Amino acid sequence: MGLEQDALAELRELAAMHRMRMPRVVDGAQGAVAVVDGRELVNFASNDYLGLAGDARLARAAAAVLDECGTGAYGYGVRGTSVGSTLCWPRTW
Repeated sequence: MGLEQDALAELRELAAMHRMRMPRVVDGAQGAVAVVDGRELVNFASNDYLGLAGDARLARAAAAVLDECGTGAYGYGVRGTSVGSTLCWPRTW
């Protein structure tokens, strides 16, 4: 057997033992409650401790910066930085 066949055989074994790891689908923004795989659950894994994930003002501001500046990896220090990222810098520089 080749590598691909070995991997597929191992995956079939794991599936037969109900040990396949399946991603969970989380709907909507993070918060204290989340809809996971269609069920509303208390979310103990959220890192939204400031409560900003569902803030419409933040979403609008982020969308405006993306519309104006776009997105991408700039290689900071190599060829410069984007105007959008300078908006996040402290104003005291």
